[in-house]
Amino acid sequence: MSALAANSKIAVAKGTTWLTPAALGADSRLPILNESLDAEPGVLEDDTIVDCAERAEPDLLETRGEGDIACIVDPRQAKQLLLMALFFGNNTVSVIEATKVWKHAMLFQPSTLGKFFTYGAHRDVGALKAFRLASAKISQLVLSGAAGGRLEATYSCLGAGADRTQDPSSWTYATDPKGGGARHLLFRHGKIRMNAFSGGALGTADELATLRAWTLTMDRALVMDFAAGGDAIEPEPDGFADLKLRCEFFSASQALVDLLRAAKENGTPLKADGLFTGPDVVGTAASNKYQGNLYLPYLRVTEAKLGIPQPGRIPFTVEFSLHKAPSVPTGFPAGYDEAVCMEMQSENETDPLA
Repeated sequence: MSALAANSKIAVAKGTTWLTPAALGADSRLPILNESLDAEPGVLEDDTIVDCAERAEPDLLETRGEGDIACIVDPRQAKQLLLMALFFGNNTVSVIEATKVWKHAMLFQPSTLGKFFTYGAHRDVGALKAFRLASAKISQLVLSGAAGGRLEATYSCLGAGADRTQDPSSWTYATDPKGGGARHLLFRHGKIRMNAFSGGALGTADELATLRAWTLTMDRALVMDFAAGGDAIEPEPDGFADLKLRCEFFSASQALVDLLRAAKENGTPLKADGLFTGPDVVGTAASNKYQGNLYLPYLRVTEAKLGIPQPGRIPFTVEFSLHKAPSVPTGFPAGYDEAVCMEMQSENETDPLA
């Protein structure tokens, strides 16, 4: 019988020592859209001349883990919160409703040293044989949303310490996404707002009403080297982090073009947020909502070209670079001056980095 992806299991657990696997078991499962995080040795071709028309057989290099994990953004899933906090590098928990609702604030940090996880994947290829990566680190996080869809998160990872003999039978969900257990955030649950960095607090007049899709890409430029003897070293940055936002509009209004083209041509910094509010948090008397909020305190327009590609509505695509702000902009929560600040609100009480 063919292996069926629908029967697969993915599990993650916070690591403490690089290349020492954390236990995968109860409450460690992660619901995904797709994944490609695997490991295999590199291949070094042999160019030695040996009186033969074809190359001699290659040598095998170190085994390197690499690939992506894609998920629907679901504030209720504790393991997704773990991955986000590991990438951002910090997490602060505050009480919204006593014993019921908590907010997790994650601000982009310059370093994520010591922030990694153990990864498990049972791909329904063998009855009780699952793949495990002892340590994996997130190099890039892409958050995106498009009209008619859900918000999605894609984590690009590097890792080492592969093993293919794991038993996944004990892997379970903390909150099973089946049977109404999911609380997805959708594009329609919120809007992106934007105005000048020096302007007043963001409001209804600042909503990007014709926005069709947005993509926030955060790349830490991590590289993974190998020590003498072949052991992988925890990935570290090899250059600047690259943070950018891409917005696609189905129609270019005069006011929108004026705002963004002027910002590009004059070098005017902007600020933006995206507040996405989903259903009520389960069991809350005050009807607090599941939330996923983004705060971008300092943006510069890098591209805002306008053309006529078709007879219909004129679309408009704008790209921004994101930066740490010189100060917290008007209307933003205290301390939110990092290039990207994110909040997730749900019934998850525990700090995933604790």
